[in-house]
Order: sequence, then C-alpha cells, then structure tokens
Amino acid sequence: MRRFRWVVLIACLAAAPHAAMAEKRVALVFAAQDYETIRPLANPRNDARLIERALEKLGFEVSSESDRDLRRMRRALENFVDDAEGADVAFVYFAGHGVEIGGHNHLLPVDADATSLDRLKETSLPLEEVRAAVAAAARSVLIVLDACRNDPFGAARLAPDGRGAVSLAPEVEKSARPGLGRVGRAENTLFAFSAAPGETAADGAGENSPFAAALAGFLDTDGLEIRSVLTLVQQQVYDETGGRQLPYVESGLPSLFFASRSGDLPEREALLLAMADITAGMRAEVEMIAAAGDMPLAPLYGALISADLKALSAQDRTAKLEEAAAAYGKARADLRTLSASDPEVARLRSEAEAQMGLGAFDRARAILAEAVSIDAESADALAEKLVSRRVSEAASLKAAAGVSLAQLDYAAALDAYEKAAALHMRIENEAVPDADRRARTWLLADLGDLQAQLGSTTAALDAYRRMEASARLRLTQGEGGDDAVRDLGLAMLRVSDVLRAQGDIAGAEALLDENLKMRGAQRARMEGNADWLTSVANITERIGDIRRQRQDLDGALSYYDATLSFREWLVEHYANRPENRDGLLSILGRIGSVRYDKADFAGAAAIWARRLEEARRFAADFPGDVPASIRLFDALLSVGDAALAEGDGNRALAAYDEAAAGARALIARDGRQVRLHYALAQSLKGAGWAHLARRDRPAAYAAFDEARAVMDGLTAQDPRNVQWRLYRARIMSDIGTARYQAGEYDKAIAVLERSVEDLGALAAGPAADRDIRLALMRALLDLGRSRRLIDDNAKARDAYAGAAGIGRQLDLVSSEDSALRSSFEAALYNLGVLCEMLGDTEVAAAAFSELAALVRDRDARQPGPDTGRRLLDLTVKIARLSADPRPHYEAALELAERLEAASELGEYDATPAQLREQLARLP
Repeated sequence: MRRFRWVVLIACLAAAPHAAMAEKRVALVFAAQDYETIRPLANPRNDARLIERALEKLGFEVSSESDRDLRRMRRALENFVDDAEGADVAFVYFAGHGVEIGGHNHLLPVDADATSLDRLKETSLPLEEVRAAVAAAARSVLIVLDACRNDPFGAARLAPDGRGAVSLAPEVEKSARPGLGRVGRAENTLFAFSAAPGETAADGAGENSPFAAALAGFLDTDGLEIRSVLTLVQQQVYDETGGRQLPYVESGLPSLFFASRSGDLPEREALLLAMADITAGMRAEVEMIAAAGDMPLAPLYGALISADLKALSAQDRTAKLEEAAAAYGKARADLRTLSASDPEVARLRSEAEAQMGLGAFDRARAILAEAVSIDAESADALAEKLVSRRVSEAASLKAAAGVSLAQLDYAAALDAYEKAAALHMRIENEAVPDADRRARTWLLADLGDLQAQLGSTTAALDAYRRMEASARLRLTQGEGGDDAVRDLGLAMLRVSDVLRAQGDIAGAEALLDENLKMRGAQRARMEGNADWLTSVANITERIGDIRRQRQDLDGALSYYDATLSFREWLVEHYANRPENRDGLLSILGRIGSVRYDKADFAGAAAIWARRLEEARRFAADFPGDVPASIRLFDALLSVGDAALAEGDGNRALAAYDEAAAGARALIARDGRQVRLHYALAQSLKGAGWAHLARRDRPAAYAAFDEARAVMDGLTAQDPRNVQWRLYRARIMSDIGTARYQAGEYDKAIAVLERSVEDLGALAAGPAADRDIRLALMRALLDLGRSRRLIDDNAKARDAYAGAAGIGRQLDLVSSEDSALRSSFEAALYNLGVLCEMLGDTEVAAAAFSELAALVRDRDARQPGPDTGRRLLDLTVKIARLSADPRPHYEAALELAERLEAASELGEYDATPAQLREQLARLP
C-alpha cells in the first residue's frame, strides 16, 4: 500500500560559498491522505511534517496544505507561485496518489473520481501543469516523484471503511496506470522518482516512507550538491528495501548546494555514492546472494567495492560475494551471542553490529576497538578481573575479525584473530571457565580456517594443532564432557586434512584412526545422536579416501560402506537437512567410482542408479533449489557415463537428455546461474557420445555443436575462467575425435588444431593442472593420428612428441593416475612406431625403452594379464633398433619362454624358436 509522492524543488546555483545564505528559499508542502473514493494512505501527513522540518532547518519559508480537493490544490499552487516570484529556491512537496494516463502523469487530490476515465482526468492535476506554473516563477526546478505502482483503485472496493469506489469503469482499469511514467529531460529542471518508472515504492512500516526518511536525512549533507544528495537518497532507499525500490533521477540542473560546500563524507554516505556506479548485472548478483543469506545489501556492496571484486570473473565474484555473505552471517551471530559483564562493552558491540549492517566496516571496527580498549584498561588496572576482561577483549577482537571478513579484508581479519589468540595464550595457565576455554578452541579454529583459505597450510596446521591442544586440555581437566570430545574430534579432522594436503598420508591416517576410536567409545551414549553420526561419517569417509588413494580399493569400499550406513540413517531421520542429503549423494558417488575402478561396471551402474533416485527425491523436496538440481544433473551424468561404458547408448542418451531438459527449464527461469549453463553443456557433450554409440552422427555433431555454443557464451562472458575455457577445448577435442573416427580427417585436424591451441595456452599459464595437461595430451594424440592418416607424418610426429613431452614433465613413472599414464604410454608408442617408419631409429628406440620402463613399473605394483606380452613386443622392437641388439634379444627370449610355459604366448607374439634363430644370426 503506497502512493505516489512528488516533490517540486525550484532552486538556483549559488554564485559563491556565502551566497547560499542570501538565497530566498520558499516551500509548499502538500499531503493527501484521506481519499474519498480511492485507497486511503497512512503516512502522507507524517512525511509532509518530516520534510517541512528538514526544509525549515535549511532556511526555507514553508507553507503546508493537507487533504485538499482539486480546487484548493490549484488555489494553493497559484498562491505559492505568486509568493515564489523572485525566489532563488522554491520547494513543493506532495504526498499522495498519482497515475499515468495516456503517457501523461496526473496527481490525485483527495476528491479524485475514478468512476470513468473522463472523470479521472477532470478531477486530477496534471504534473505538467505544476511544472509549468512553478518554472514560470523560478530559474531552476527540481521535481521528485515518490511513485506507487500498487493499484490505488482495485483494493478500494473492498476497503472496510467504505471509502473505496463502489464501481470502477473498465476503461479506467485499462487506461490509467497506477504510479507515474518516465519524464523527459528539461532545461533547469530535475526530476527524481522514489522508484524506477514501472516499479513499486513503499509506504514504510513505521511513521514515514523510506524515501521521505532518506530525503529528510540527507538534504543538509555538507559538501554535496543536490544530485549527489539525491544519489544518497536513492541508494539509501535501495539498501533499506533490500533492492525492491531504486529511486530514479533525470536532471537538467547545474550544480546546486543546499548546505555547506565543504566537509568529509562519513563512511556510510561514501559507500552509498559508490553503490550508484555498480552495473545492473552486478546489482542482481548482490541482491540474489543477500536474499539467500537473509542479510542487508550494504555489507555486500562494501565487500564488492573495497575488495575490488568488479574486476573478477562472474564466477569468481559470485564465490567471493558468497564468502562475504557467510562471513557477515557468522560475525552477526557472534556479535549477538557474545556476553559482556560491562554494559558499555555490550552497547558498543551492538552498535558495531548496526554499523556493519550499514556497510560501515571501518566504523564497526573502530567501535569494537573502543570495547577492546575498555577491557584492556580494566584488566591492567584490576588484577582480580584480569581473566574475564582478557576473555572479553579477545571476544571483541574476534568480532572485529568477523567484520573484516565480511569486507573480505583478510589481512585485518588475520591480525585481529592473532591478537585475540595471543590474549588467550596470556591466560592459558589461569583458572578459566570451561565456556571460555571452548571459545579459545574455536577462535583457533577460525584462525586456522583463514590461514588455510589463504594458502598457508603450515600456519593453518600450527593453529589447528593449538586448537587440538586446547581441546585436549579441556578433556584432561575433566571439563566439557562429550562436548569437549566433539571439539577435539573436529580439531583432529582439521589437522588430518592439512597433513593429507601436505602429503603426510601416514600421519593423517593415524590421527583419523585415533579420532575414530575416540568417537567410537561414545557409541553407547551417542546412539541416535545426529551430530555424533555426522562426525563419525566424516571420519570414515576420509579414511576411505586415503585407502582409495593408496589403491586399496577393497579397504576403501569397506569404509565407504560404513559411511553409507551412517548417511542413510541421517537422511532417514533428518531428511529436511540438505547437508544430510548432500552427504548421501556424495558417498554414493564415491562408492560408484570405486566399483567402476574395480571394473565392476554393473555394480557401479547399480550404485549410480540409486544415487540418481536419491537425487530425484532431493530435487523434488527442494524444488527450484539450484544446488539440489545440480546434484540431480550430476547423478544423471554419472548414469549416462556408466551406460556408455557398457555400450548402452540408448540408456546413456536418456540420462543425458533428462539432465539437459532440467537445465534448460531452470535456465528459462533464471538465466543468470552460470552453473546451469555449464550443466547443460555437460549434458549435451555426453549426449553427443551417446548419439555416436547409436551410430547417429548428425545428431552427435548437433549435440557437440550446441555444447560448444553454450561454452562459447560462458567464455565470452567470463574469458578468464579457466574451467570454462578447458571444458570448451574438451568439447572441441570431442568433435575432432568424432570426425577422426568417421574418417573425416581434414575436418578433424581443423577442429583439433584449435583445441590444441586453446589447451596449449592454458597449459602455459599459471593455472595449468592435471586436467588441462591430460586434455592437451589426448588432443595431441588424436591430432597425430589424424595427420598420420593423411600421410602428414612430420606434423604427426610433432603432435606425438608434444604429448610425450607433457608426460615427461609430469614424471609419471610411479604415478597412480591411470588416465595420465595411459595417454603418456600411447604417445610414446605412437611416437616410436612413426619414428621407426621414418628411419629415426634413435628416437624410436628411446621412446620404446621409456615405454617399457613404464610398463615394468606398473607391473611391479599392479600385475596385469597382458603385461608380459606387451613387454615382449617392446623388447623385440628395441632389439631391432639397437646398435647392440644381443642383450635385448636375450631378454626377449627369456620373456617368451616364460610366457610359453604359462600358455600365455599370443598368436602373433615372437616365439622362443624365432628369437633363438634371430640370436643365431647375430655376429
């Protein structure tokens, strides 16, 4: 329920700093509240009085009119124009309803009649009439419109006080638009709307509308001319309404000051001015993240501007804004839950929270610094209060760190955390209440988490070790009980994660085993406790990850199966918690992957099918939730991949098509979610391979081309996004591979060369990782094969050599990465065969020898059924190319004899008899 309000402000530019005091300033303030036949309003008279007081403080002579009919409105306007003759500044303020009729704006007096369109025109005051009348009496005009787009007519028919219109003509409903339309630029005139044309303005939950409150609050801002003042009003209203209302200004005025021309802007006002320069796209990002986090807009804008996130890619900026939102929520919760024995400290913390909500991070930190100072001075002066004051001082510092994190000021946050931790260290040996010891534990957790986020694992490990020691101390002193055990377990999880990241797998596993034993001892009294089960599941899942990392797939499965039982119980009893559903989907994905690695394709497919079923339920229970939908798409992709591995193109296509359809539906609702576009590209890429499995090449090419087009759009929007660029290059490689398999070698080469170029640029950059190098190796292999088939052997050799060079850089001799190793081995084999054909025996022999070393290493760690035959083939090739072939033929003979004895010699393998004959012919 809101009306339109308009403000006409006629002003002239002061010629010198002292001229403002000599200006003649007059104002007319209207309020229309008690409408006779249309929707009445609640706040116009309050708003008029507020604006009247603000104008009087600025030296205006103010005349006020309330609830006037059209005749008295016009008379008041005529009298005002007469009085305003020769005035430098004239201000006319109206609070009431307004409509747009046929492209013209009309103000509604209290006797406006909407029973017909003609009657509405006759009983309303055209805005242009007001502008023209006032402009004739003054040199400059400012018109501010606080316009409502809520229907002033429709609900009036149901108004309980009977003041609504009994009937409303259809022509009025069709032709009269509630609120006001856009106005054009006029010389020496400024138009300002309280909301964008076509949008809604709020009446306000209190005594005043957000717009009137902001206008009254900022009119006397020192150092700003009127357009900047209105920018402050605009952004204040936008922030206060959570982005639902954004005032709009159209100015034809020169610079104009109402207050002093000098003065420094407070932090809040400086932020509001900076917010005005943010693009509509970025505003949408901020609004979406703020709404998801149930937080005000200003803190996110503060983080966006102070951390210069505007320069980041869309994906990176979103991640940073989500991080800032989470930090704000945590800091707000900390400030609300912190207790303080000193009421002044409590008051300061409350004020700091309010300032943080306004985006005034520096002011919030300064206020918390006052609280820290109070506690520090008291602790130094009164020894008996030392412990409580040090704890309170540390709590304020921790809150200050949270404020800094909400601004993404990591250095300031780290400094505050370290100071707070140092204060706790000073009282470590004092008698400290258990609650304060627990606060120390979690302060160290926050410090370690920030160090880990900043990439300093050594510093993070130190903080986590201190966290662990603090939790152990609580236990040894018999304090905290199960609560202390839980905190110690969480500390041990953090330590083990860092140890694993640093390569200390044994240390991580030992700590996880100790953690599991400690939490297992609680089983009898913790049965059915969700937090306990979650903690145990997190431990067993990590142990399974380590076993899998060590290629102990059976051991990994045993721990994953235990984890699955915990996750299933949590979902059964707490299905309304998304994190439980997410945990179940995650462990099912792990189990499916291990079964796939064990070549148990049927088992993997069954697990992935169940994961898909769970993902469907998850998405159905949280309709429209993007993370839940992404999980569903991911599950569908896994089912499609498993079906492809089994050669079932039809089942694979059904899964990929369902994922694509779901992604398209969500994109149609909110196309800003880049994750949905990426999911669509993944689905289309999979569908391309499914079509190939079904021998439908035209459909495959169409799917690949659409996937590439989607990624073209994402990379154009975010050209620095490595993930997008890599996936686009992979799709190009897939297209090239498909063309190669179809015998379309020229087309394959053209596409693969572009893919190699893009992947090469990524591999040469700082973001080069395993996935980029693997994709480049595979693209080079396919490029080499295609070139060889058109007899372009020189360039084919270059492609194979490039792929082999990447493998050498990665030092894959002892690698467990089967995908990288197989690509490296293929590159070496193709390079050796081609070089042998070209007569480059030295390079060929080196490639085969390097490949043989890889095969022997793999056989020593994980024997395979065909390893012996492969080594025999390579050894014979090396002997044929060697200047001294005898030792190689002798090694080949030994291998052949062993294979023959085991009945493993193949039809086309060199036999012992052939090798003996070859040795006999050697000199």
